[in-house]
Amino acid sequence: MNSNELRDLANDYLVPFFSGAEILTRVEASSVQQAPVARIDPCTIAFKINQLDTERLHLRRSQQFAAQNKGEMTELDIVQAFVDVVRSIENGLGMPYRADLLASLDRRVVGKAFVEPTLEPMLLKTLDQISVWASRLYEGQPITTGIGFVANDDTSSV
Repeated sequence: MNSNELRDLANDYLVPFFSGAEILTRVEASSVQQAPVARIDPCTIAFKINQLDTERLHLRRSQQFAAQNKGEMTELDIVQAFVDVVRSIENGLGMPYRADLLASLDRRVVGKAFVEPTLEPMLLKTLDQISVWASRLYEGQPITTGIGFVANDDTSSV
């Protein structure tokens, strides 16, 4: 994927996750040794879709991105999820069903970033159900709902 295509996708689907963030206009040369997602400094995350890509983009904001802490999700995890999801649909982006793939991109990024892979289908089903409820009324009123997450080492149950 070339840097212009990636910039367009990132501006439309990644930047909205981060208040005050932007994709810098300059493109950085990248070697195969550089990770697809890397924190460059406290306010900048560099990313590319494939390890072999020769360029990477920078996501920057004035507020610092959180440092990686074991067991906590950070902005770096969201960028990594975005890269993983785009990589998984990259071949289909040149096809007539491109719009269908992109319609679920942000939902899939959330699913990949927030939970471990075994729980991702359950989270995506939950998001789909909330979307259905958002378009319906109960006794003439919108349905109000929410999801809460509780940190728990016991992953055997919801």
